Amino acid sequence: MFVVRKHDGIADVAGHVLSRRSMLFRMGVGGAMVVGLPSLLAACGDSGSSGGNAATLRIGLTSEMDSLNPFVQQSAAAVIATHLLYPTLLRLEGDDFAVEPDLADDYEVAPDGRLITFTLKTTAKWSDGEPVTARDAAFTINMLVQHREGAAALLAQYVVGITEAEATDDETLVVRYSEPIANATGLLTRVVILPEHAWSEPASGDGAALKTVEFNEGTVCGGQFVLTKYTPKEIVLLEAHADWYGDKQSISTLGFVTFGAPDAMIKALESSEIDAVALLSPSTVGGSLDQLEGKGLTTDQAPGFVMNNVYFNVNPKKTQHRELLEPEVRRALSMGIDRERIVEVVLFGMGEPAGSLVYPAMGDWHDSSLVPDAFDVDGANEILDGLGFERGSDGIRMAGDEKMSYTVNLASGLAGGDRILQIISDGWTQLGVAVKPSTLDAAAMIDAISAPDGKYLTNDIAVWGFLPASPDPSAVLDHFITASIGGFNNCHYSDPEFDRMYDEQNATLDVDGRRRMVYDLQRRFFDARAMLALVYVNALAASGSKLTGYQMSGFGPFNAVSRDQVTQLRPA
Repeated sequence: MFVVRKHDGIADVAGHVLSRRSMLFRMGVGGAMVVGLPSLLAACGDSGSSGGNAATLRIGLTSEMDSLNPFVQQSAAAVIATHLLYPTLLRLEGDDFAVEPDLADDYEVAPDGRLITFTLKTTAKWSDGEPVTARDAAFTINMLVQHREGAAALLAQYVVGITEAEATDDETLVVRYSEPIANATGLLTRVVILPEHAWSEPASGDGAALKTVEFNEGTVCGGQFVLTKYTPKEIVLLEAHADWYGDKQSISTLGFVTFGAPDAMIKALESSEIDAVALLSPSTVGGSLDQLEGKGLTTDQAPGFVMNNVYFNVNPKKTQHRELLEPEVRRALSMGIDRERIVEVVLFGMGEPAGSLVYPAMGDWHDSSLVPDAFDVDGANEILDGLGFERGSDGIRMAGDEKMSYTVNLASGLAGGDRILQIISDGWTQLGVAVKPSTLDAAAMIDAISAPDGKYLTNDIAVWGFLPASPDPSAVLDHFITASIGGFNNCHYSDPEFDRMYDEQNATLDVDGRRRMVYDLQRRFFDARAMLALVYVNALAASGSKLTGYQMSGFGPFNAVSRDQVTQLRPA
């Protein structure tokens, strides 16, 4: 049957933010069609099992799994797989994403928030038989701290504030902080613990060799699964780790298979060649969720963590179209966007217009009073007229000697992006503002936004989206602090007061007090309109009938924050 479940938000959870290159993670990049797909699927085995409770889970992807190496990986699917291969001290579970022990048996946070003491499980083993100890955890954390400005830059945000990790014995880990970090425990759910005996050599020196570590069937793992086959950008096969320290699970074999097109993936699901899909978007299925249900598939959706946005370059040193530095111009352009139409035409009703950069899926952290600008062509024209931008003979407004005609860079990986940009263009045309589309892949988008050479001088407007890997508000607020310029700050937004407020909330351990600060941050950023939140996109799921127990959340049924996504699955 067709099921729509309502998933309420989060109370006090913790998170992380995305690094610059991790922006590739946000929306996914379409992959090439897998060559020899039938044989690869056969390698995964049958999703049922004739003996015991063992089962195989085959997951379809439309975004490439670029690398299993955590120091270089960019894709969402790769992050998911890596978190299945390695332990984490803590994890996020349940509808409220509560922090729970994982490799840790227990933990205690000091009253001042500057020290966390973990007691680790004693039964954990690496896939080569060596015990997993607190020394491995201390090694991993200290390695990330040591190389956070170099080889470990992608993971540095997870160890913010940490000065040192110490293993006082094999079972006890002490993590020290220079200042309290409100989301410290949540950040540690993002740190995969690596075996010191396998990673100490590449971690030596400047750590550059960390990025060159290759993964194969001999790679030492210690999580729920071990790696048995890996063809980059095509397929990943995992087998249950016999010495895993966690709850017993029914899935004995797990395979990720990349498809070149969404319709091919859906057809494979309908024919039972795969069991479920990950990272499913409304534009992938159109308005046909009920049609999938009619073919014997189970569908589900929840308020999601994908948000599509318009980014303005607000660098005061930008060399062209400096009228875009005026907040009132950006407000007029926001009023020229029909967000309701985007929800209807692009999302097929599976989402909602967006106001704040903090998602409704983040629960009490989201300020629902921040209502998105209504589509109001007359009002927008009144603003632009009042600012003195007169229309030329061709109907396009003039800002000094420059036409208000903007190159808008569009991420090719943004689901439904072409239609989103067309709706934006239709609205802005009525304002006397012209759009010149430029569709770029993810790497080119990063370069174009910060062009030239990271100086943010020539880009005007970009349309993209992001998917944070955590439900904590810092996972999005941190995008727009000054320190993130040159990183994931697409707008070159720099506001000393915003920075101060961000630091204050990040060090505030009182939940209610921190929430008030997060609301103030949302309002301040909303009023600036350096980024226009367009729409919040629902997370979707579709699966066959051979397994039950899929755990839906705003991140979809498969994600890098929860282990329940696999441990709760059972043969139907």
